[in-house]
Amino acid sequence: MAVLGSAALLTAEVNAGIEVFKLLEPEIQKGFISLFHLFHHKQTQLAAAQHVAPAANVKSNMQNQDAASTRTTDVKVIKPMQDLSSTSTDPEMPFTS
Repeated sequence: MAVLGSAALLTAEVNAGIEVFKLLEPEIQKGFISLFHLFHHKQTQLAAAQHVAPAANVKSNMQNQDAASTRTTDVKVIKPMQDLSSTSTDPEMPFTS
């Protein structure tokens, strides 16, 4: 029941705010609308940045891990035009080029 009272109070406050806004001069109304758009745009940028920053950090961390793993392991690179019949999956067999 308290929620309904709170919702009714909020509705009344919003309606009162709209009525006061209508009483303002058109130039002042335009100023408030411009401020609202500016504030809303800034909030959208901040929200987007909060979602993009963790994704960028994850991508950066993955790239760093990939770079670290290639530095610490002995990887045999197969050249694009190399004959694959000369390669073996047996790690004990020497690599022939």
